[in-house]
Amino acid sequence: MPTPGERRTGRGTGTRSARARLAALGPEALALLDHLGAVRFLSPGQAQALAPGRAGRDLRALAAVGLVEAVPYRRTPTAPLERIATLTPAGARAAAARAWHAAGGPVDEAVRHARGAARADATSLLFLSHALALADLYVAVRERTGAGFSWRSGPGARVAYRSLLAPDGRGLVVPDAVVAPADLPAEASALALGGVAIEVDRGTMGMRSIDAKLLRYRELVADRGRFGPVLFVAADPHRRERLRERLDRAGLVGDALDLEGAARRLVEAIAASPGADGG
Repeated sequence: MPTPGERRTGRGTGTRSARARLAALGPEALALLDHLGAVRFLSPGQAQALAPGRAGRDLRALAAVGLVEAVPYRRTPTAPLERIATLTPAGARAAAARAWHAAGGPVDEAVRHARGAARADATSLLFLSHALALADLYVAVRERTGAGFSWRSGPGARVAYRSLLAPDGRGLVVPDAVVAPADLPAEASALALGGVAIEVDRGTMGMRSIDAKLLRYRELVADRGRFGPVLFVAADPHRRERLRERLDRAGLVGDALDLEGAARRLVEAIAASPGADGG
């Protein structure tokens, strides 16, 4: 799988050849494309968990048609170098088009939906660490449930509302991800339909910033009514306790759990949703 800037084999063979290779992709490779469309980044271990025994082959197939590339990454300064899979701009558009089509939305709208996709070579180490932590949760949920569910992150997780505090009267909440029923329509608000708002906490945000974000959630409730819980995912038990206190103080339904606890809570929410039909 090529890194950004590397010359791809067969890149100059023409549009017709690229389209033919894209059409020849198997369902397993396309499923991995869908996973990347949801979380944007996958480590080798995460990809292997989602596609046991064939992750490397499928990633190479996706890279050959220009949909996936790799970002070099070290989890710590002394850790081995990893190649993190991410979508190219063309891959982001393709994944968004597939997601919109599956949700019953117009494919043309997927181009607008994917326009804000970040380039892999423009990401910071801190951002990538956060994104992989979010992908850990996605993989953990996928491994624990056979039911379908909707996972929205990035632009797809944004929720606008009327704000009394913002000067222009417009507020915006951007969870790290929203988990919602599987049959969520393309244009529907995931939170409005009872989705769970996910906030991955790595201890880098101060409590004052946490309180400010929870206030935006409160304003969203005031404007649109109650939604599913706000779920913080944090490794440190003392941090989780402080986050629970902040949720209580803000009057929001939610919890702060470790990765395993959060995955179990989401599996329970998916099982209880109307779209949980095992598909």
